[in-house]
Amino acid sequence: MKANRWNPLTICLIFVAALAARAASESPAPPKLRLSGEVRPVGYTAELTVVPERDTFNGAVTIDLQFARRASFLWLHGHGLTVTNAYLQQDGRQISATALAGGEEFLGFKFEHSVASGKARLRISYSGAMSDKDFSGLFRRQQGGQWYAATQMEATWARRVFPCFDEPAFKVPWRLTLHVKQEHTALANTTAVSETNEPAGMKCVRFAVTRPLPSYLLAVVVGPFERLDLGTAGRKNTPVRIFAPRGRAAEAAFASGAIPDLLRRLEDYYGIPYPYEKLDQVAVPQFPGAMENAGLIIYDETILLSPPARETIEFKRGCADVCTHEMAHQWFGDLVTMAWWDDIWLNEAFATWITPKIVDAWKPEWRANLDQSLATIGAANADSLVNARRIRQPIQTQVDIDNAFDGITYSKGAAVLGMFESWIGKETFRKGIQAYLKRHAWENATTTDFLKSLNQAARQDIASAFSTFLDQPGIPLVSAEVQDAAGASPGLLLSQRRYLPVGSSGDPQGSWRVPLRLRYQSGGREKQIGRLMVDRQENMLLKTEPPGLEWLLLNRDGAGYYVVAYRGDLLRKLLQLDAQCLSPAERISIVHSLTASVRSGDILLGEALPLHAKLLRDSERRVVTLAAGALERAREIVPEELMPNYRHFVRATLDPLLKDASWQTPPGETEDARLQRLSLLALSARKGEDSRLIEEAKRFALAWLADRQALAPDAADAVLEVAAQYADGALFDKLLSEAKSAQDPSDRQRLIRALGACNDLALAQRALEALAAREFPAVDSIALLQALSSRIETRSQTYDYLKRHYDAVVAALPGELFFWYLPMLAWRFDEPEWREDVNAFFKGKPVELTGGPRILAQVSESIALNHAFKQAQQRSLAEFLKTQ
Repeated sequence: MKANRWNPLTICLIFVAALAARAASESPAPPKLRLSGEVRPVGYTAELTVVPERDTFNGAVTIDLQFARRASFLWLHGHGLTVTNAYLQQDGRQISATALAGGEEFLGFKFEHSVASGKARLRISYSGAMSDKDFSGLFRRQQGGQWYAATQMEATWARRVFPCFDEPAFKVPWRLTLHVKQEHTALANTTAVSETNEPAGMKCVRFAVTRPLPSYLLAVVVGPFERLDLGTAGRKNTPVRIFAPRGRAAEAAFASGAIPDLLRRLEDYYGIPYPYEKLDQVAVPQFPGAMENAGLIIYDETILLSPPARETIEFKRGCADVCTHEMAHQWFGDLVTMAWWDDIWLNEAFATWITPKIVDAWKPEWRANLDQSLATIGAANADSLVNARRIRQPIQTQVDIDNAFDGITYSKGAAVLGMFESWIGKETFRKGIQAYLKRHAWENATTTDFLKSLNQAARQDIASAFSTFLDQPGIPLVSAEVQDAAGASPGLLLSQRRYLPVGSSGDPQGSWRVPLRLRYQSGGREKQIGRLMVDRQENMLLKTEPPGLEWLLLNRDGAGYYVVAYRGDLLRKLLQLDAQCLSPAERISIVHSLTASVRSGDILLGEALPLHAKLLRDSERRVVTLAAGALERAREIVPEELMPNYRHFVRATLDPLLKDASWQTPPGETEDARLQRLSLLALSARKGEDSRLIEEAKRFALAWLADRQALAPDAADAVLEVAAQYADGALFDKLLSEAKSAQDPSDRQRLIRALGACNDLALAQRALEALAAREFPAVDSIALLQALSSRIETRSQTYDYLKRHYDAVVAALPGELFFWYLPMLAWRFDEPEWREDVNAFFKGKPVELTGGPRILAQVSESIALNHAFKQAQQRSLAEFLKTQ
């Protein structure tokens, strides 16, 4: 007999479902991006149970709230969290709350009864996931058979750990408690105030209440870490500690010597003691980068750790740079926090700008400020794209937040800060910085607040000029042309427009208020002029003496964020000057003028290459680096039939400089000389195909694979990459096998980069297959893709592999933040059909790419510009190479 489907239980279930559907239909729509602000948090009390061996965690959070008006519904941020219980307390009443998903980024809570305006307390119990590949929210990593867990909350990933108000303006105290295994270290932003054992081998660690913090600066670390106490440092005798994965504390030797001194120098600059009660620095396995969590800074292990006997020059300088950058944020970003993500430049540009200032004071022989000059050139190149974003870009979507963490924010922002510091003076600028921090301590602030402090310190309007660089994309091109007048001092015609490379579709009619700082020589005497250029074209008079104008520099100290076009013979005169007449930063700016003029088509590449060859003899390593880069980039458009000529030109240019140098370190060599030697040796081997250097590199690579002491640590990267470029199957097998099994993370990374350097397409295919098979840690996969796509021999193969194995490549990457890189595999292509192919392939995929639409537009534009550059410069290059 057929059962009656309308039994009481069925009717009850249908009724419950109908009520739920009705409740959902009556719920307000989730916000587009930001919460309304009608309900604000006053403070949080949160508990997490974290066992790194598991792929889930449990949590409970109590949020003290302030309702502006009566409400029956509340939206919070929440992503991937499963709520098991929720209720609200107000005036002694307990009101049940039903959790509803609001898309991927929001959690809604519908209250059983409406809530009056005023104070209330929301309690939520929930669970979430811990990924062993992604690094957003609370993630886990395995090393040496041990599991470690840590958090990454910036920019909008705190919502993956707590239901919360995940916006920087909601800056309130937090009280954290962690339930962890008894043998594990548990860290948070503040010091532990109690630790008690619990059943099943667990313990409860309670932490002191934090100072007001936005959700993105919360941090948790759990695992079998070793502790290295550095004592106290700074004006308040702050406890400083380093935590490393088990068995690796001794590798923090360099960091432990650097951090206390760098912290003191930051305090001196800011004029404010370190703001928090402790400073912990934690090396986490396979973490891509570093994060400035208040009192608990997290780094990738390769930044903070290296066996002392194998420390390289680049490791030491990189460690100092990153540690300084992250500690600088403890004031700029943590103590004073931007109100919204459109002002993230206030954090990142400032930390980028101040880092070389602090490092130079600590290690002046490193001349870290010159490395920032190179970064400024990189930012200028990115800023020449029509699709470049502004420093202070309006934030209207989640993608806009993702896009904000780029070279424009960091390096262009830092360059603009440096330009205005040089304009108003270092001490005046510093007073403005200090006033801003003291006025807005423990609060949020905006660009307007920052510029107001600069105006007050300088006692003049700085904001108007500064804003022209913040609120529009692009970099100004300032042209200088001498206009001689019979019987009178010459005039200087200055003009400005937006710098655009050849083939750009951009509008050149930009206008900035440009702080120019000129110097020139006449009659054997030097003169200096400061001028704020306001109009698109201006004239100025130069006071000269016989025999007239000898030379003119339009960017004194290289501090200006603008490209200079020297008209007539001005550039030739500068290039002919004795290097002692110009500072290294000024010489870097002149090389930039030369390369920018080649990119714009104003100077022919065939005429520029001999000039770059002469610049290789400069006494400053960074100038040599730029000149060598120009020789290397020329390879991109060398006609195949002229490749022997190109290789001969590279070798003939470099041989007199290298003078039979080898990969071995000669006695008494300075650090900068060593870096320059290795760079030029690599250029001669990789682009000039110097057979002696190639064979030497193969021998040293094999010796290094057998014994890490067989090669000086500084030479390992260059030697392995040269050896891999010309490797046969046997050598490739050894490199691949070692990359898969390497225990030292730095070794593994340099081996993976080497695999991406091979010329042989069959071997490159094997490297790609290993990546797709997830035989490398996810965080290292990007390095392999970057290496393969940067080489003309393997880039089309790499892109084709991506198209055929898209899902496998995506699965091999360390989470969605890195998906943006996939279109970048094509940015060096230079034919229109590639542009069409790239746009068609990624057309249906931007939703999977963090910041994908803008990145895709920039890649498409770059391909068009590469084609235009090839069309404009290849003939000139060919004519030059025919003479070699």
